[in-house]
Amino acid sequence: ALGSAQGSVAPAFADGVDINNLPPGARQEVRIRKGLDEWRKLPDKLQAVTAENKKTEWENAQGFLRRLYTLNDDMDYLAKGLKPEKKKQAEELISTFKKRVKGADKPVKKQDFDTFLSDHKDITGYIVTFQELLLDANEDLSLDAAEDIIVT
Repeated sequence: ALGSAQGSVAPAFADGVDINNLPPGARQEVRIRKGLDEWRKLPDKLQAVTAENKKTEWENAQGFLRRLYTLNDDMDYLAKGLKPEKKKQAEELISTFKKRVKGADKPVKKQDFDTFLSDHKDITGYIVTFQELLLDANEDLSLDAAEDIIVT
């Protein structure tokens, strides 16, 4: 099962590691990564449902969407450290992510797998694109640091 809709994202996605003990920034990145990992597994779980567990698994998927939505807080936190141009991109991405995750609740309620799968693909893309913005930011930091080195 995907777990209850209660609680925070961290315990739901933790693999025996207390994410809350990580420093700020790392904690948010880990939650986003683990959230994406679990999100990628969801279609297979929903496709494998049986008559006995169908209702429960789809209800669990609704709870999972609520937890996934909370990743926007982690994205907001990390976006604060981006350069202005990338920060603007990230803010637009986060806004769209939130709308699409909310919108994905309808096909999940209706147990409409095909529509959910389309939403799933798009939402996955938003998370991956956000992670790429973070990678680009790390490269920017490395380049800035390299430019500051003066060889005499």
